[in-house]
Amino acid sequence: MARAGTGARRSLSQGTLRQGVDILRQLGEHIDGDAAQEIFGASGPK
Repeated sequence: MARAGTGARRSLSQGTLRQGVDILRQLGEHIDGDAAQEIFGASGPK
């Protein structure tokens, strides 16, 4: 099994990995409050 870092480096070198403040801002604009609460609830402690 390949390490996660290998896939990230490959995506970065191929230009398919999006990163930085701008992409996070765009993502935040697409997630509404209800969806965010569901995501945080599912990923939080049980």
